Amino acid sequence: MKSRDVRPNCVPKRRSAAAKIPWVSPSQSSSSWALHGRAQASTLRVREAFVKERYGDAGHARLLEHASERLRQVLTVADPSDGWVSFDHFIELCVLIDRLFGRGDHGLILQMGRYSAEHTSGVWKSMFQRGMDVTQFLEIASGLWHRHYDSGRVLGKSSRENEAELTIEEMPLPHRAHCLSVKGWLEGVFSFSENTRVEILELSCRASGNPGCRMRLTWR
Repeated sequence: MKSRDVRPNCVPKRRSAAAKIPWVSPSQSSSSWALHGRAQASTLRVREAFVKERYGDAGHARLLEHASERLRQVLTVADPSDGWVSFDHFIELCVLIDRLFGRGDHGLILQMGRYSAEHTSGVWKSMFQRGMDVTQFLEIASGLWHRHYDSGRVLGKSSRENEAELTIEEMPLPHRAHCLSVKGWLEGVFSFSENTRVEILELSCRASGNPGCRMRLTWR
């Protein structure tokens, strides 16, 4: 069952004209793509759905009001034919939702990661029911990475029995919002396993000045 947050005031605030960013079609190339990579538009759409479900039409209107011009265009026009949008848009959307509707402490970013797992819950529940264990899941997740992001990679390695370490490598733009999105998604997926309880501990994050983004998974 999803937890419900107390709804904040959803009256849109006007932005000054000076704060607007010149329009750029989401289907056009952007210099940030070369620098920071790309994400599939579906990763943004599921977070947009999170806002609509929890905060209604007024909340969605508030989100669009506060989004940059470029992000607003991504959210209000059809997705590019290949599905790719700038990774910067993904980060902006996560941070903006957390600031507008949460406490600005990244708590909602974790919740959105868990929410995104629910959209593929049937697939993962079926695989866990057929006996997939955590190590096998990590192998599958590593192979799925580039369906969602066109840069970086995720590696899972068992360190001992019932324990593994997951590392996110080579992301051009490390950001807390991304690491927490991945952590939340993992927590969401593992919640579908009826027989295994998995705990995830963040060990380090490049965005916090550490050499790598690492998480330890332990299960029983």
